[in-house]
Amino acid sequence: MDRPLHEILEKWRSNYEQLAMRMLIWTSPMTFPVVAYAIVKIGVEATATVHWTLGFAAAIGFVFLAEYLRRRLTRKFFEQFPGYIVVATFGISVMAAVSAFAAISYYLMHQQIATYGIRSDYSIGTFAD
Repeated sequence: MDRPLHEILEKWRSNYEQLAMRMLIWTSPMTFPVVAYAIVKIGVEATATVHWTLGFAAAIGFVFLAEYLRRRLTRKFFEQFPGYIVVATFGISVMAAVSAFAAISYYLMHQQIATYGIRSDYSIGTFAD
């Protein structure tokens, strides 16, 4: 049991790296789409503070980004990357699209261009739900 300290530390580092990789594999399909949703929502709301048309344009830009990510999911992509990356990329494209389309619907209703049957207190999150 008298191993040198550097061997013990090397084993701990190796165990830590294995655990970190397992955590990445299991959490990335869930975490990255949620982060993408938050980034899109915050980005659209921040640009909308300048003017609603800027927020609307940002939301449309995020729709194009989500479509670009969705189109990247080809057979070659599936073969090139592990499953958790593919699932995370698909989740990111879906959540970005949900957030962007919710913002677009919100701005259309807020400017009375479109009407929806919802309660009187509404926000972008209402449309995402």
